[in-house]
Amino acid sequence: MTDHFPRASTPASSPREDRVAALHRLCNEDYASSADRRAQDHRDDAFLTTGLAEAVNAR
Repeated sequence: MTDHFPRASTPASSPREDRVAALHRLCNEDYASSADRRAQDHRDDAFLTTGLAEAVNAR
């Protein structure tokens, strides 16, 4: 099987491959950013749930 997409360390052999590689980098960065936001949302949800439970128990 041939590798249709250039690796990060390998320069692209055509402008099209360069654009595809740039698109892949953007997608990977967006995926990582989304994963970070989801993790933060889970932490925020846990914090809010804990706060709510403490408020209810304090009554």
